[in-house]
Parts: sequence; C-alpha cells; structure tokens
Amino acid sequence: MKDVVRRSVLDLLQRNRLARLVTVRGATGSGKSTLLRQWHAELQGQGVRTLALQALRDQDDLGFARALLATVTTTALNTSPLTPVPEGDVEQLGNRLYEILQELGTPLCVIIDDFHRLRSPAINRLLTRLVYLETRSPLTIVLATRIKTDIPLAALRLDGGLLEIEPSDLRFTTTEADDMARQAGLSSGLDSWRHFVGKVDGWAVALRLALVLLRGGKLALEELRDFSGDQHDMTSFLSEQILLGLPPSDRNLLLRCSAFLSLRPDVLGAVLGNSQALRALKLVAELGLPQDPVPNKDAAVRLHNVVLNFLASQAREAGVDVDADRRATAEYLTGKGEWRRAISYALDADDLLLAGRIAEQGGGWRLVYRGEAGTAAQFQSLAALPRAAYRDFPRLALGLSIAAAKRGEIEHALDIRDQIERVIDTKDAALRAEFRLITALLDLYQDRSTGPDEVARLVNDIADPGRVDPVRLGLTENLLCYCSLQTEDFDAAIRYGRISIATFSASGSEFGAAHLPLHIGQAEYFSGRIENARATLGNHLDHCETVLGKGADLTLMTKALLAEIEVEQGRLPVSDQELDGAFARLGSRDTWFDPLASLVLSRVRMARLAGNAARAEEVLGNAERVAAARGYGRLTRFVSALRIELLLKDRQHADARILLALARGARESRDPEGAGRPVSLRGPRLEELDARLKIDEDDHDNALAVLGQIGESPQGRLNVPRSIRLNLLKIRALLAMGRDDAARKHLDWLVLAQPVDAYPLPFTDEGAGLASFVVARAGEADPQSLTSRRLKRVAKVIRQYMPQVGAPTAQIALTESEAQIVTLVAAGLSNKEMSRTLGISDNTVKFHLTNIYRKLSVTSRTAAIARAREAGLLS
Repeated sequence: MKDVVRRSVLDLLQRNRLARLVTVRGATGSGKSTLLRQWHAELQGQGVRTLALQALRDQDDLGFARALLATVTTTALNTSPLTPVPEGDVEQLGNRLYEILQELGTPLCVIIDDFHRLRSPAINRLLTRLVYLETRSPLTIVLATRIKTDIPLAALRLDGGLLEIEPSDLRFTTTEADDMARQAGLSSGLDSWRHFVGKVDGWAVALRLALVLLRGGKLALEELRDFSGDQHDMTSFLSEQILLGLPPSDRNLLLRCSAFLSLRPDVLGAVLGNSQALRALKLVAELGLPQDPVPNKDAAVRLHNVVLNFLASQAREAGVDVDADRRATAEYLTGKGEWRRAISYALDADDLLLAGRIAEQGGGWRLVYRGEAGTAAQFQSLAALPRAAYRDFPRLALGLSIAAAKRGEIEHALDIRDQIERVIDTKDAALRAEFRLITALLDLYQDRSTGPDEVARLVNDIADPGRVDPVRLGLTENLLCYCSLQTEDFDAAIRYGRISIATFSASGSEFGAAHLPLHIGQAEYFSGRIENARATLGNHLDHCETVLGKGADLTLMTKALLAEIEVEQGRLPVSDQELDGAFARLGSRDTWFDPLASLVLSRVRMARLAGNAARAEEVLGNAERVAAARGYGRLTRFVSALRIELLLKDRQHADARILLALARGARESRDPEGAGRPVSLRGPRLEELDARLKIDEDDHDNALAVLGQIGESPQGRLNVPRSIRLNLLKIRALLAMGRDDAARKHLDWLVLAQPVDAYPLPFTDEGAGLASFVVARAGEADPQSLTSRRLKRVAKVIRQYMPQVGAPTAQIALTESEAQIVTLVAAGLSNKEMSRTLGISDNTVKFHLTNIYRKLSVTSRTAAIARAREAGLLS
C-alpha cells in the first residue's frame, strides 16, 4: 500500500529546514518513520546531504556512536567508512565526529529514528554537543522518539533553532485519511471510514491495519465501528511493540493498568500501592504508549482506547482480575466524593448494586443536576437496577425517573415514581419533600400545571433554607420560578429565578441554573421590561454560544425568545430557515412548551407581515405534527387558537366559528370547572377570539362585555403584550360603534399605561382603520408629550408594514349600490335602516358591507368611513 504524503507536516519541516534540532515525538505506530523517509527523500531531491540512522533495540552506547561516526564519514566526506573504526569510548568517538562536522562545507541533515532507545547520559551528552556545535555550514539533527528527550532545549527555543513535531501533528487529518482510503481502493463507504478515523484519533497504524483487513476481506466496512485493540492483527502488532521482552511482573502490572480510565497517581497508589503505581507510570512512559488526545483536567495519563482495549483483552486471557481493581477504585473515589467517576468504575466492573449504592450516597437525583458529562448515560445504565432496590436507593430511583423524563419516556418516568411512592419511608420528612419536588418536575415534563396547593407545599418545604441542601433548594426555587411565570406572577418569577441562580452557583451546580435566564427573560418581557429581557437573554446567548456552541439546544431556545422580542418590536431578526431549523431540532428534544410556542408565534407573525397565508399555515401544520408526536396537548391548543385568529383576521368567519366552537367544547370536556387549566403566556385566549368574532359580526356590546371580563383578571392586566392587544380590540369595537371620542380616550390611556412604543407590532394587526386612527392621533398629539413620543415609534412601525396608511390612496372602484351604502354608513344609519331606505334585504346590506370592507382594507364601520374619506369617496 502506497504511503500518503504528509504534505502539511513536510511543509512545516521545509519552513524550518535550517533549525538546529527537530524532534518528532509520537507513540508507536503514529507514522514517525514514514514521515522521516518522506523528509529524507525531499531533502535529497533538493540536493541536501542527508544521512539516516536507526537506533537498534539492543544497541549499546558505543555501538551507536561508532555507527553514527561511520555514517557521517561516508555521507559528509564522500569516503568509505573508517576501517577499522577508531577505538575509544563514546566521548572520544564524539570528538572525532565533531572535528569532521566542523569542517563541513555544505549543509547536512542527520536523521535518527527510534531515539527513545538511547537514554544513557553519554549519548545525551553526545547529541547535546552536536546540536549546539558551531559548524561552517548548517547542521540539522532530526530525532524521532516516543518520549521527550533530555537534551536542554531552552536556548534553542529562544533563538528559534528548535522545531517540535508533536503527537497532534502526526495524527492523520480527515483529508489525509480519505487519500489513504482511496489509494487502498476504498471508493465508497467513506462516512463509515471517517467515523473510524475519529474513533482512533487518526492513529496511523490503526488506519493502515484497518485498510489491510478491509482489502483482505477479513473486515467488513460496517464492522469498522467495532474495531478495537483485540482484533488478531492489531493484537499481534501491539504485543510485539508493547509486551515483547517485558518481565512477567511488569507485564502483569501493565495489564492491570487496563482497569483504569486514566492513570491518576493517587488512584494508582490507593489501588496498586505507591511503589507499583510509580513503576506503572514509568513503564507507560518508557514504552511510549499512545495516549488519548482529549484534554484531561487532572493531568492524568489516558491511554489510547485501542491500546486500552488491547490490554483489557490480554488481561482477560491471562486471568488478571481487573474488575477487583475497578471496584477498589470506585470505593476510593467514593471516599473523595468523585461520584460520577466512582459510578463509572463500578459499572465497568459490572457491579450494578455497587454503582447504585454510590449514586444513592452521592445524592441520587441530585447527580442529574450537576451537569457532568456522561451522567445521562450512567443513569440509563443504572435503570437496569431491579425494582426491589428502590427501597434501598430511593433518591437514585427519583433520579432514574427524572432521567427517563428527560429522554422523553414520560410513562416510564411516572411508573418509576409510582413504584417509589409505594416503598418510600413516610417518616422521612426530607425524603417526602424530595418526592414532592420530583413529582412537580414531572408535571412540568407532562406540560401540566402545578396546582396552588402543591406550590404552597414546595414553598413550605424550603421555609428554612439553612436546613435544605443547596441542590434541592436551588431546584425548588427553579421550579417556583417556572410556576410563577406560568401563573403570570412575573415579579415572583424574577425573584425566584435570581435566587435560584445564586443558590446553584454557590453549590457548584451551575448546570441546574442553565434554563433560569430563559424564565427570567420571559418574565421581564411579559411584564413590560422589554429592554431588561433583551439584556438578560442576550447575555445568556453569548454565554451559551461560548460554552455550549451555536447549535446547542439551550442556545437555540435563547435565540427563539430573543426572536420573539425582535418581532414584537417590528424587526425581522433572522431568516425563516434559521427559525425552522431551531424548531425542528427543539421539537424532537428535551424542550418545554414556552420555547416551542415562541418559535411558532414568531414565524406565524413574520408570515403575516409578509402577507403569506400559506406560509403561516405551513408553520401551524408542522407544529401540530410535533405536538402530536410529543403528546403536547397545550401546543395543539395553542396552534388551534392561532389558526382561528388568522381565519378571523382574513374574514373567514364560518370556518373560524366552527373551530372556535370545537375548541370551547374540548376545553369544557377536559376541564369543566376551569381549575388547573394551563396558562399560555402568548397567543390569543378563546375569550379574546370570541370577542374578535363578535366585533366582526357587529355585536359590539357583547364584544366589550367579553373584553371587560378578561380585563378583570389579574393576568389580563399584568401580561403587557396581551394587555395591549386586548385594549386594541376594545378600541376597535368602540370605533366600530361610532364612539370615536371614547376610542380616543382609551387609546390615550393605553399609551400612558403601557409601554406601547416597546411593543408596537399589535398596532399593525387590527386593520387599516385602527392603524389610520392611531397614526392620526400621533399627528394630533402635542409633540412634547409622552403620548406623542410613544406613538411616533408606533406610527413608524405601522407605516413600515402598512404603507397604505397615511399614504396617497389609489383609486378605489365601488359599485353604485356600494357607494350608496357608504354614504348611509357615514350618516350613521344601522343595517335595518339602510335596508328600509334602499328597499333591499338585510342580507343584501351585509353582502355590500363585506365587499366594501374588502375593497377599503378595513374591518369596521368607523374605519370604512375614515378610509372612504381618504379615498375621496365621501364629500
């Protein structure tokens, strides 16, 4: 098989061709020798004198010094090797070597492979003197080694005379590995190949061996994912490179190392004994075993997974009980409070009960909220515990319930919770409080509201914070933040959210607070503090992108809520495609209702601003499918309400009336007394839709009565975006009734009572009549007044999305009958009065009015009159 040219590394060598010393350090099989052969060939092609020498396995110092002198003599002087080779020790041979090299008239590169085999002080002095030797022409020493050399390097680094090729430089890139595969005749299945390249971290020997096995039919492409250190050919190679020639005691010690995920000195000392631990670390260093490139915060050595698999397979064959070492490690780490690592060792030892005991001792469900990598997988493994163990490990069982809910296995989570309830110690007050907390969390995963009595008990459970552990305290405060948000008690949501963040941070469990800025930001947005919300969510977005990445779930949720704010302020923040992608991902993940509803609402509003009804329906249909797949009834109801609202705004009253009746019936069937009904922070309520329908049907008094009932509830007053929309509906009804003065007074009150300039989008959503009325009021108001300042921003957004408002009106063609109707409407006649005056039926009057509204782009009588005057249809 032809070697792949390591172009990027060769270019690095070329740029540093005149360096005094080049070290190429890498584990066995990392491609050092192949790279040196390629570099040797390139230098010779450039006319540079180059000599290559390999340190042999059993070569002594003197033998190496003689071989080096002989090779230099042949290459540098173009003469035959000195015969006989001069006698003397290493130092004397070195002196002769220095004399020859100092007289060089042309550059020379000396390449020494497997230098790790030469570790004596004498050879180290010899090479150090060569590296620092002053010669007439440049001299470069290239050393390939598995371990770091003992040559002093500080001075070389300072004057730029050193190039260090590290193990990371030797790993094959995806491009290089693809070239290797193609040269071996692998033209298809590159996705599987690339997965394998990542699995072995670009380790050259593993790649080459896998291709040999693939070409020879000993390995199928789909089997690459299971390739490890226990395949026969890999075992043969590693046995030769690692175990061959080791004394039995060292061999046994090295095999025991396969028990450890990382070779931490303290762990090795506790399990193997201090002397054996030091010997094991020395063995790993002397053998130059390949190591895992993943950064390790405790700076412990982590053997490459292929080598680890190899040692484990050899340990099994030799009967070495590595599971005993794993159990001992688990107990040691338990004593140090390193719960996740301790559980890992217990699971690796196939001791499920030990793992369960450690998890219970570590806090059970609390471990889920520590946010450590690998915890989710551990709890999935711990789910195999027999149900009988729940009595001994109740807190772990609560964690298993939460873990199942996070995986979307709600029914399984509830079943575990029910099993715990049967065996829980009723006299353990703390455990009962924890059970209540986890039960409330499971309500959240089911999108069920937590009732006021349950919330009161949660508050009481943390009444004395000093007696509650920080994780439970923080999680309870977290849940109270969410419950307060859902009941529109926004100040409480903000307070609990900030307290919970502080509690989690103090306990070192920042992961538990990860979602809290989203709750706080929403509370700020819905309570009218929109700039605070933008800052809270913006800062959180920066944090998420930096720590988690731009495609992380939490990042996407934060972007979704920020997009909702941008749209509400009349800005189109991002593309439909980006929001579609976010919804597609979050819709299949561990995401609660609010971010999903926010994404649906923003995209529907963007579609409506663009006048694209088909796009709006596409968004709603997609959301319905996600809601059905996730069992999210509230999302289904939310989509239904949005669809009815769109139908009403498009004057599709017949369809809207049917869907509204169905929605009312479903609500009564689901919750006949209205108790415990989930509150949707966004989107229209059924009562609001009913009022909108009544306005369109000229049933204005009843519409105002419905709107008044909504406004009497605290929720109707506190939710600022919703309050603005409800009040605009009231103004629209007043205009339709011809009560312009009352409408103007109510608009002035709304402008001063709510920050409408921060929430201008609703003013574009009630038709040209109301929009014209608002723009006209903005022009009438005292320019120095707060009313004027706020309405100017609103008017700007209205003109942005409704350019026909306040602009010169194009010619509008009305029929003779429609023109008569408009004149009579302006005169204040009712439908019945117009039918008698014109001698036509009430239905004919309604038919003409519908056409007039459509042509004038309005939805009420008052708006029709104003628009007709603008168009010059009325004198």
